[in-house]
Amino acid sequence: MIKQIALFLLFTFIFIGCENPIEGVDVSVSPDLFQQTAQVQFFDPSGQDQLEGENVLSVEILGDDAAKLLNDGGEPNHLITDGILSLAVRPGLSQEEPISVVIKVTGENYLTTTLPLTIYAEDTTVLITANLVNLNNAPEGVNVEKITAPLTGNTLTSNLEVITNPSSEGGVSSKVIIPAGTTFMDADGNPITGTNLSATLVNFDASSQSALSSFPGGFSPVGVLNENGEMEGDISFITAGFASIDMYIDGTEIKEFSQPIQITTQINQDVLNPDTEENIKVGDEVPIWSYSRDDGTWEYHSTETVSSSNGSLEVNYTTDHLSWYNLDYYGRRCSKYIRVYTPQRGRWWWPYTWTQNPSYQPTTISFSANNITQSNSRRVLMSFVWAGTNQPISYSATKQHNIYDGKNLNLLNAPLGRPLELVIYSGLSRYRPGEIIYRSPSFTSCSNAFVNVDVNSIISKFPEKVNVTVNYKGFCGEREVRRSQYLYMYDDDYGYYRYVGYVYRGRITIRNIELNKSYTFRMYYKGRRYEYPMSFTSTSVSGEVQVPQEICERFF
Repeated sequence: MIKQIALFLLFTFIFIGCENPIEGVDVSVSPDLFQQTAQVQFFDPSGQDQLEGENVLSVEILGDDAAKLLNDGGEPNHLITDGILSLAVRPGLSQEEPISVVIKVTGENYLTTTLPLTIYAEDTTVLITANLVNLNNAPEGVNVEKITAPLTGNTLTSNLEVITNPSSEGGVSSKVIIPAGTTFMDADGNPITGTNLSATLVNFDASSQSALSSFPGGFSPVGVLNENGEMEGDISFITAGFASIDMYIDGTEIKEFSQPIQITTQINQDVLNPDTEENIKVGDEVPIWSYSRDDGTWEYHSTETVSSSNGSLEVNYTTDHLSWYNLDYYGRRCSKYIRVYTPQRGRWWWPYTWTQNPSYQPTTISFSANNITQSNSRRVLMSFVWAGTNQPISYSATKQHNIYDGKNLNLLNAPLGRPLELVIYSGLSRYRPGEIIYRSPSFTSCSNAFVNVDVNSIISKFPEKVNVTVNYKGFCGEREVRRSQYLYMYDDDYGYYRYVGYVYRGRITIRNIELNKSYTFRMYYKGRRYEYPMSFTSTSVSGEVQVPQEICERFF
């Protein structure tokens, strides 16, 4: 048993008899094939089992830095398996500036999603997560309407109206009106011929936590084109509403219209206007942004005034091209590094350079938890949200943390000078967050603030579990071999395979474990899944194993 666990942790890729993973890579026989890696885990809130397999999702890596990223087998092709994407920075790069790309994910019956990824020079491992929208089973707060309409002479004979239905009482919707006689064009501006038009309209309610968690592209975009046509980085969004519109004629995607179409997006009355720090009301102005799914860029579209219709707040606007449309207030982030863009766009992206931010002033969060030390710390799910809302400030704002008395947490890369709050959930995963059981007082971000968070009233809600340290060495003769790899574990409390840590040179500490309970672990290599059941009887498991000769011969 010990030997099998060791081989699983050290050589996950040998069980299917795959090829030598270090062939063609100029590295020594060392524990780590790559100095920098990233792992992206995608979630389907309707059921994580919907993402099981290798062909559910497709991925593209976009941006000028795309060629700098390989899969974890050292190859340029990328594959998502079970919703997990493994990336590695190409060996031998002299990385003085961060690597920045956009990850574009598509799948049948899934809303196309893009996700920014930045790997800084000091990063060794980067883990990010994102929710996907299942168009056949959308999460609460996300409403989907699909229709088809016949065409005569490649156009509509009467106005076509598409309206989403709110998912709950008090919810909001979006409406699109396409005028009769409209000519439809493809990405090259050519008229599209056909007899059937299909349209999918998706509306996001900005007051819904599940909808906000599924927001495509996140609230910290890599770059936006502002109202002056200039590229800006280090932007944070605060959304008031969002609509995704996709249309096809007999399978050909519609990109442009010969005349403007009308869009109406309702706004939930509980949504915050960050400029006034009050709920949005009639007469407020809100910027509208359109989105490119090809490079993850938000572009300023217009600024419109909030009106009222039948007791509901709404914004009306027009467009002659298809996109995602986002009602977004925006501001700057106090990033450690700042992107400085050139005026002209390159082949994939606007070229930029990085410079350190002289005004960088992170906020420090300090926890008070009586009798809770680092050795018996509690694992909790927390998020940084806009004050007075449940909206996370970014994709990475919601994650698990171990808290104990005196722990300090630096709030990095946060929106600049905005009122924020820290919230703690009853659940332990973004997939099943549960209820908010703690909300901190409001504080201003990026002001060198020191915020004390007293969690004594809720710490008992999180039972103490043990941490198990696993440490193995493998030997091929006298050669010591230790494997570094991301590790996932299935836990009934989470309902999916959750990331539990990085096996670094054969060593990992797995937190929140129940002894004598059976768990199933997974690792991924070159898009393939490797799985093994384990249970632990003590908090420390270690040993040395001699790797079978036939395995050693594959590598040395």
